[in-house]
Amino acid sequence: MFKKNMPGGNIVAPNPRHTRLRRVNQRVFKACLIGFLSLMLLSATAFGQTTASLSGTIMDTSRAVLPGAGILAVNEDTGVETRTTANNAGVYSFPSLQPGTYRVPRKQAGFSDPR
Repeated sequence: MFKKNMPGGNIVAPNPRHTRLRRVNQRVFKACLIGFLSLMLLSATAFGQTTASLSGTIMDTSRAVLPGAGILAVNEDTGVETRTTANNAGVYSFPSLQPGTYRVPRKQAGFSDPR
């Protein structure tokens, strides 16, 4: 690839150093672009998988566990209710909740409200 010199019309070969620099700049640009796009893809995936969990043990006022008790968690922002059941040790778990503030009502059928 030759360039014409404007004033005299002489044909001049391109400087090989400039050609190498151009190739290096293109490689650096491609590497940066690939890195940036990869980072954006990984960030979007990480943010898309954000969940929260909530767990505890349900007990009565004498601190005896309540196996099989139904537990309700209410998201205070959205009002969405999620239910689970306590295991034989009275332990309950909500493993995949949307992040937010939750209320776990203490009132159960057959029990009085301890407030």
